[in-house]
Amino acid sequence: MTSSAGIPWDEHVIKLQATSELEAIRTEIEDKNLKYPEFYLKPFHAYDEGNLCWYAPELGAYLSQLACCAG
Repeated sequence: MTSSAGIPWDEHVIKLQATSELEAIRTEIEDKNLKYPEFYLKPFHAYDEGNLCWYAPELGAYLSQLACCAG
């Protein structure tokens, strides 16, 4: 996602991805041996890597904050 409606989506996600704490948590909890059903890994809406991609939760908190503060 790029900046849309004045919201810098990509910039926010890049900042989050640069946070070493988040990468440490991901490394700790991610189970590379776990096999997910194929439908979870198919492109879905804005997520090219499917519903279980890491982009979704990285963006989720930001979207919640925007929704909470809008209007």
